[in-house]
Amino acid sequence: MKDRICLPFVEGTRGINTGDIIYIESYRHRIVFHTLDGDLTIYKPLQEICALLDDKAFVRIHKSYIAGLKHVRSLKNYTITFEDGTVLPVPRGRFPYARKVLAS
Repeated sequence: MKDRICLPFVEGTRGINTGDIIYIESYRHRIVFHTLDGDLTIYKPLQEICALLDDKAFVRIHKSYIAGLKHVRSLKNYTITFEDGTVLPVPRGRFPYARKVLAS
């Protein structure tokens, strides 16, 4: 597992601890890393970001979201809730897989 990744964010090139990533959001061509230390923006395809992350620590819950499993509080009623109170949708097609990954 990669504990740290270094990327050229809009805010400047930074290394971030993967354990600090709460979730990653894609909107149009912009990717926002929501971390314990704040938000960081980058312009890369979400699939490219997925390839950098450990699949035991992250799960793609939606075409636009990757969840950091360490920060998940609950998964129910087709939504995922994080420790910081953020609630994101989980489509029916991905819900069983997300539940399976969280259970393991």
